[in-house]
Amino acid sequence: MKITVIGTGYVGLVTGTCLSEVGNDVICFDTDSNKIEALKNGILPIWEPGLDEMVARNVKAGRLHFTDDIEAATRFGTIQVQAVISGGQITDVIAVKLTDADRKSIQISQQVAPMLRSEVLTAQSAKVANISGGTYTTQGYIQSLQSALDAAGFTG
Repeated sequence: MKITVIGTGYVGLVTGTCLSEVGNDVICFDTDSNKIEALKNGILPIWEPGLDEMVARNVKAGRLHFTDDIEAATRFGTIQVQAVISGGQITDVIAVKLTDADRKSIQISQQVAPMLRSEVLTAQSAKVANISGGTYTTQGYIQSLQSALDAAGFTG
């Protein structure tokens, strides 16, 4: 799965690295170009035990990338959602991009995305149950949503 993670601090960098460690292709976006340049040179802005080795391993394997180019970051993910937050509430979730790998995937995503939107609006969180038959879409949707919520500083 291709995943875009917004932010390269304690949450974003660790999340992106762990997602790449389990085989996903991840791009981590940050507005701080100095931080991105340092990451591209193997210099981490935070310390967690073993994180530097995991980052190096996944960068070398071609599964972990860093950018300050929002256009590149938003085009990267297979599934992308946008969260609308107003008055401290999630008021809408917009599926910007759903998987378009094949006809069956498109059909599943079109059925699952509205159900996920409804669940998220009710839960006011990305912590919702997997939609049976739509595991890939559910996982990508939830990961993209959580990244957007983290970037917005939304804690529910």
